[in-house]
Amino acid sequence: MGFRYTYKVSHNGLGKYRVVSGTDEAFVKAKALALQNSWEAEYRRKLAKQQEEEDREIYRRELNGNVQEAERRTNDAEKALEQVSNILRAALTARHAIDWEKLKRKDAYSTPQPKELVYAEFPWEPQPEDIKYKPMLTLFDKLSKSRVEQKSSSSKQSLHSDHATWLEAVERVKAENQKLYSKNVTAIERWNEESRKHQEELDRGNAAIDKRKADYESLQPDAVADYCELVLSASEYPDDFPRSLIWNTFRIQKFLLLIIHCLLPKTCPVLKK
Repeated sequence: MGFRYTYKVSHNGLGKYRVVSGTDEAFVKAKALALQNSWEAEYRRKLAKQQEEEDREIYRRELNGNVQEAERRTNDAEKALEQVSNILRAALTARHAIDWEKLKRKDAYSTPQPKELVYAEFPWEPQPEDIKYKPMLTLFDKLSKSRVEQKSSSSKQSLHSDHATWLEAVERVKAENQKLYSKNVTAIERWNEESRKHQEELDRGNAAIDKRKADYESLQPDAVADYCELVLSASEYPDDFPRSLIWNTFRIQKFLLLIIHCLLPKTCPVLKK
């Protein structure tokens, strides 16, 4: 037998632990996930049952009597007995075929695409036509050529100084925006890479499930065992029932032998009348 991959599956709430193994890593991972989901559903049912019992206890105390509680307990016991009694009938009438497509992962990459960092805006370029750089001439200024030339020269110098300052500001904005651009590119490239890896992981796992399905249909022993474990873990019967099995296959005769552990009769619920 070749190399076997193993995954440890546990559930603290139920106190359960199992080692899932197989020859295909991706399928073993999918099988472990299915078992984990099954245990989580069982745990939720257990919590719901505990809550129901707590509610009934409160109700029983409020009634200040045991008659109604006895009737409830009797009904619960009858339902439990009916469930146990109908396990075989339900197993024969229900469809237990595994939907291989439901084992596949189709979840999208959960991390949202990074938002683009906002670029800094460039400052307004000073223009000779701006009113700020037009000399304000009074009546007395207009009567003196030297005063007109002096104020015009001052406005030009102010324009020249402001334009030089503007050029420096433009270079700073360019440098800052270049940094932002690099950060944006790096972030989207990293997101694209992680998204691609996620999709590749899904594709590998789903391809392994397709292969396991083909192996099962061709009666490969390990694949048949995996299928039986999946059916057993997904079967609906009392949570207290064991779900372990011993198996062997006879490929030539196309025969499968399963030994499933069941509760002993003395451990099954009974009803006294």
